[in-house]
Amino acid sequence: MSEIELEYEKSLEEEVFWEGKVKELKEEFGNQLMILCHYYQRDSVFRLGDAVGDSLELAKRGAANKTAKYLVFCGAHFMAETQDMLASKDQIVMMPDLKAGCTLVNQIKLKQLEDAWGILTQFRKEQDIVPIAYVNSSADIKAFCGKHNGTICTSSSSNKIFQWAINQNKMIVFFPDEHIGRNAANSIEIPRENVFVWKRNVSGGTLTEEQIKRAQLILWSGSCRFHDKFTPELVKKLKKEHPDARVVVHSECCEETVAESDYYGSTSTILNCIADSEPESKWFIGTEYNMVERMKRENEGLRDVNCLAKSICSFMYKADLKKLYNVLVSIKEGTPINIVSVGDDVAIPARRALKKMLEITS
Repeated sequence: MSEIELEYEKSLEEEVFWEGKVKELKEEFGNQLMILCHYYQRDSVFRLGDAVGDSLELAKRGAANKTAKYLVFCGAHFMAETQDMLASKDQIVMMPDLKAGCTLVNQIKLKQLEDAWGILTQFRKEQDIVPIAYVNSSADIKAFCGKHNGTICTSSSSNKIFQWAINQNKMIVFFPDEHIGRNAANSIEIPRENVFVWKRNVSGGTLTEEQIKRAQLILWSGSCRFHDKFTPELVKKLKKEHPDARVVVHSECCEETVAESDYYGSTSTILNCIADSEPESKWFIGTEYNMVERMKRENEGLRDVNCLAKSICSFMYKADLKKLYNVLVSIKEGTPINIVSVGDDVAIPARRALKKMLEITS
């Protein structure tokens, strides 16, 4: 047996060991524990989830569980923050690894946003501007929206949220994902000449007074580095090599990639797109590798599902069975670790923004 094969056997043996340990503790806790797993989690963790799904969907399911005292969120830190803000006071939100962040969250800081807002409100009345944060943002960014009569959007609700703002003749300031914003603007046909990009790392953002006064939409110059790997050139190449195949990508991909693809949308949209397709159809999917590989296995013998490119979210990959086990042990010992707690000064206005989103999309 080669060294690679030996290492694979060793890792499988280790995985089986830790899976057994986690299952033992899960049985002990019963309905006092709920493990929530995002679609992008590695399989070994994902299959132990009591609920699986998108970030906001999971947070709502955790909050709706009235028997679970401990909510262990296997996902990104911003997701666990949202879970804590929606959870009841007696629920404790924890993570396998507090360092499981998000590239989008890292691309906007509250001070940067406040500075940009100060410049924008020199040329536009604050009541004529609506701040909208993508759900992939920290709690204090969501709180900023709540304090300034703004709201939140997900990849699946961005079109509806943008249309709501435009119907009120508001200028939208959207952050931190330029691509989500650009794709939503294209979908609801905001004129391109009225859409501008705020350069996040440039003093003053580079927009002129005339541009700010004319803008219907200002986009923050952020993007997900894992979805940036799905380039339009890659889509063109694969469609040329596989003319019978269709391509579906996440809304966090750039507009050029979306234009070359057959479909685009949220993770749920992608899942439904494949599930609703005819048998024996061939697909290339542009989103996180773990989710696509899981879809590939689930469709084996039914559809030909492939990764557009191998792109693993290193932040989501931080959660593993050993870390999950350590969190459960800490609960058993009465000293919970990796707790995510958002103070009321941030949680109250952030919840206001989340509530507005739910009202708009209901």
